[in-house]
Amino acid sequence: MKIFYIFGANGQDGKLTKYSLQEKYKECTLVLFSRNFVRIESSKNKLIEQKITSQNEYLNIISEILVLYKPDLIFYYAAVHYSSFEKQNKTKDSEMSFTNYLLPIHIINESSKFKKKPRILYTSSSLIFGSTENSPQNELTKRKPICDYSKQKHFTEQILINLGKSLGINVFIAILYNHESIYRKSKFFSKKVIKFCSNCFNNNLSIDYIGINGKLELFNPDSIIDMGYAPEFVEYLIKLILTNKPGSYIISTAIGITVKDFVNEVLELYKLDKNFIEFNKTTPRYNAKLIGNHNKIKKLLGSAPILHSKNLVKKLCQDYENCIK
Repeated sequence: MKIFYIFGANGQDGKLTKYSLQEKYKECTLVLFSRNFVRIESSKNKLIEQKITSQNEYLNIISEILVLYKPDLIFYYAAVHYSSFEKQNKTKDSEMSFTNYLLPIHIINESSKFKKKPRILYTSSSLIFGSTENSPQNELTKRKPICDYSKQKHFTEQILINLGKSLGINVFIAILYNHESIYRKSKFFSKKVIKFCSNCFNNNLSIDYIGINGKLELFNPDSIIDMGYAPEFVEYLIKLILTNKPGSYIISTAIGITVKDFVNEVLELYKLDKNFIEFNKTTPRYNAKLIGNHNKIKKLLGSAPILHSKNLVKKLCQDYENCIK
């Protein structure tokens, strides 16, 4: 029976990976780690759940469970960072350091003790190219992170690749560009726009009814986003970790869409006036035009993510409507 670990199991990519693995492997054991618990699920739906109350306990539990359930594949999606609306605080700084690089380093070191080594996939972010002047970016583009989150991602990428080589563990670094689904939290751009427009449409709200204070405020309409479909991205992550080609890989659509164009597509689908959205300008999170060159993953697997732009918007809106029904 195959044993799979998923860190960040409650997030978008963790959930999608869980569902995909359960569908592909009828007989498997899933060890699911979230911020405050670990849960073990078998294909027979047996559940073991344990709360985690501290970082030290987290490390100890991982070491214990690794001995009991030696993994075949480890998917590391767990990440902590500040959103555009959050201010730095010491508690979150500690969580960021622990989750973004201390924990994955602990996992790879503990995994090296086994005769049969697991394969490890660690997800990085396109924000590691935050101040680059090169667009599109590929795996060889110089990393120029701006925020603490992207700096930690870049640091961990280097450490894990070097450790993997020295410990004989296949480590795959997936540099993910924007990828969206119904599992996104409401604070994320795509979910925020679709949820707002769906509510206005389904409740037959007019622009006069919502008024100035009811409009959705967005920023930097000309910003370009390389945005794809999260379920499609996850399928590529699973295909990638099953290969014998460790290293860093960009997962992207290689196609950009502006914030304004994405919004207009959503408004058109819901038959809403453009005045429902109010655009303002603020300091962007990054200076670069983040478009990913996915030729490396395409060469390895024979294809790359294809759902983007208008077709992506339509799919995301359809998924959301099906979900709320």
